[in-house]
Amino acid sequence: MVLLLSLVGVALGECPAHPATLEDSLDRAQLAFSRLDAAVFVRESDEVMREAGCLVEPIAPADAARLHRTSGLREFVSGREDTASEAFAAARAIEPTWMFPESFVPPDHPIRRLYDDARASSRAGVDAPPPALGHLEFDGVVSRRRPADRATLAVLVGPTGEVTDSAYLWPGDPLFDYLIAAPVAEPVDAPVATLPGPLPASPPRRRRPTLPLALVAGASAVASGACYAIALDTSQTFWTPGAPAADLPALQQRTNVLYVTSVGAAVLALGTGVGAVVSGVW
Repeated sequence: MVLLLSLVGVALGECPAHPATLEDSLDRAQLAFSRLDAAVFVRESDEVMREAGCLVEPIAPADAARLHRTSGLREFVSGREDTASEAFAAARAIEPTWMFPESFVPPDHPIRRLYDDARASSRAGVDAPPPALGHLEFDGVVSRRRPADRATLAVLVGPTGEVTDSAYLWPGDPLFDYLIAAPVAEPVDAPVATLPGPLPASPPRRRRPTLPLALVAGASAVASGACYAIALDTSQTFWTPGAPAADLPALQQRTNVLYVTSVGAAVLALGTGVGAVVSGVW
């Protein structure tokens, strides 16, 4: 039983895998390919792809490019040139100037032509939903933009820097499940309070005399005029030649009284008239 468990452990390798573990597996796969040992290369490259799906730490873009080149070689050896081209395109998108050494791949080998012809990835892609915790990385770069036309290594990094999920994805493969951040509600613009415009100017109010004072002023003026007219008539009678001497004192007194009354009424009319105008409203 102990021997069986040991064999299972060797077959499965280390998972979760650290970046150093992945590099060791890449070295073994590269060595097997350089020795033209296809069976060992396939086995070691399968281990590389398995470890890529159980990382515990993010990897650098250069390591992601090496992973894609190994994936492309694995697909080519397995007779899948289309997917090999997609993996090579991913590697060239990360390191556009890198080329296989001639000692590793001869100049006229089909792998070199396939690698040279693999189009560097275009900018086509799709934004993955934002995670509720941590962030996404594609091929060692923090981004939510997943490449759509090539292979990619997707990694979900937790808030403390540890990898919570990883996967090697081909175009069309679904991304692993993760908790998506709740959408942020867009702020609603508060209605702008409309201040009232300037009030319309009130029409000018005409000033008119106060009615009671105006009536008193008018009556006083009439009384003043009447008293003055009677006083004038009485005065003329007083000065008429032949007027009875016995009536003269009464005529004189009456004329003086009417005159004084006329003057008083005139003063009252003037005062109340001015008061009516001054105390009036506009």
